[in-house]
Amino acid sequence: MRVGSDEWREERAALLTLSRVEGVGPGTLSVWKKQFGTFRSLWALSEVEIASGLGPRGKMLAGRIVGARRRGPKGADLEEWTPYGAMWTTTLLDSDYPGRLRSLHDAPWVLYGVGNPGVLKDDLPALAIVGTRRPTMVGRRVARLWSADLARRGVVIVSGLARGIDGLAHRGALEGGGRTIAVLAGGFHHLYPPEHRSLAAAVARSGALISEQPPNCQPRPGLFPIRNRIISGLSEGVLVVEAGVTSGALKTVDHALDQGRDVFAVPGSVAIEASRGTNLLIRDGAKPAMSPDDVAAEYPHWPAALPASADGEIENRIARRAVDSDSGRVLAALEEGCRTPDLIARRTGLRLEHISRVLTDLELAGRIYREPGGLYGVVPFLRG
Repeated sequence: MRVGSDEWREERAALLTLSRVEGVGPGTLSVWKKQFGTFRSLWALSEVEIASGLGPRGKMLAGRIVGARRRGPKGADLEEWTPYGAMWTTTLLDSDYPGRLRSLHDAPWVLYGVGNPGVLKDDLPALAIVGTRRPTMVGRRVARLWSADLARRGVVIVSGLARGIDGLAHRGALEGGGRTIAVLAGGFHHLYPPEHRSLAAAVARSGALISEQPPNCQPRPGLFPIRNRIISGLSEGVLVVEAGVTSGALKTVDHALDQGRDVFAVPGSVAIEASRGTNLLIRDGAKPAMSPDDVAAEYPHWPAALPASADGEIENRIARRAVDSDSGRVLAALEEGCRTPDLIARRTGLRLEHISRVLTDLELAGRIYREPGGLYGVVPFLRG
């Protein structure tokens, strides 16, 4: 089928229409393709034929699919606005679909994106950086500074925008002036976690937000493990900074191994839960990484390292941002026991969105820490 032909446009429109039906995921799309031969058969099949071809859930899905067909195709050139910019799509039918994903046996049929689709190109070096949602102070520093270092070399940092290591990896790439890709489990209109909205907007400006789920899809628990295959699939290797033995980051490693990607892990203390998973990975054959150079050494085609002063420049920039007057007000509120953004807002009169940015800067600078449940506190040795 020639890209740009009428046949291709009809096939693509049918695929996009199906992909946006509630309950139709990548598995259902693959079943459809196998059962009916083409997606454009959508326009000719009866509801009974659709139901009979989709197995146990066919009857439930058939009515929704016919309803979507009645509302008309979601065309290839449809522009939809999201909170982070105009949305674009790329599909397995398109010539610009990322080759690293196309080679996967379970490649997503459709990718919805916001930002610059050029960062998905195969000729750009790319590394996934993932880990626990509850990192130690050492893990936070490693995730941020290593991401910044690699991003400054031209490596695209890929992660999942989750709390903890994922979010710090994206922020580090941004601090390093580089590009980053965030792979979401749900749609753009239901970002998770919600406190990363400003981070998502920054990622879209420097790189891309992508998801295989349509923009109105809620981020259900079952969607997170399957999105991890996209994180590893877009990357040449996966670096795990910190991870417990039950961390979702290890699911990304499973996908990476299945896809033939390299796996790196940062070793840590045997006494720390956040290092148990990474230490076990190293025991089982993952490549230990003591610095960004250990990762970069595996990829001779990556750009050369920058001067050693780069990390210090990033540290200084973050530190300067973390000692302005608003930061002082937030720190004072934390000292007084206001440990959530809402309480800090009441105490300081600052806007919640601004408080979120200040808290992020303070956390990256090592001045504060965040606990489960969204509680913040001042790092003890920096008090006073």
